[in-house]
Amino acid sequence: MQLLSDNKLNGNDINEIIPRLYLCGLASIHNIKEMESKTHIVQCIESHIPGKSFLFSPILYPPKSPYDHIIYHEVPLLDTLHFPIAKYFDSVADWIHEQLKDPSAKVVIHCQQGVSRSVSICMAYLIKYYGMSHFDSCNYECILKYIKKRHARALPNIGFQKQLLQYCEHIRTCHSTQDKSSNLQV
Repeated sequence: MQLLSDNKLNGNDINEIIPRLYLCGLASIHNIKEMESKTHIVQCIESHIPGKSFLFSPILYPPKSPYDHIIYHEVPLLDTLHFPIAKYFDSVADWIHEQLKDPSAKVVIHCQQGVSRSVSICMAYLIKYYGMSHFDSCNYECILKYIKKRHARALPNIGFQKQLLQYCEHIRTCHSTQDKSSNLQV
């Protein structure tokens, strides 16, 4: 896996964090030209229509929508201090990882503002799949700094930050346990 050099930041743009993984807020999703090349969306907003993103509803777009080619994954997250976002970290990180195995896939993670929920999910993905090899032993601050260089508005709420710190420790412990068990001799 490869990291990216610093991107030029433009307000509400869809920012590439690592190759083919992007972050943005809701307003950017409506940029049809920008979304043409994207194949997947992780929607980190609680929707009121089970199984169908409100972004792609017939109310907003006619039956032949410019978004028909996109596969989306809805993650019903609330941006509150006590919301248990950590229960979604592994499953969503795994889903993103599976999609990115396809070299033509381009995954966008978004929430309302592109500040807290989507950033937290992106961080969980990076912690799980990049943490030990690219980010100083799964260091939360290092990963957030990396994202902020590419997506300046990144700032998970305090509750999410605590859960991400715990997730970093969990991943670090899992890797440490795996390393020790692989060094055991039979």
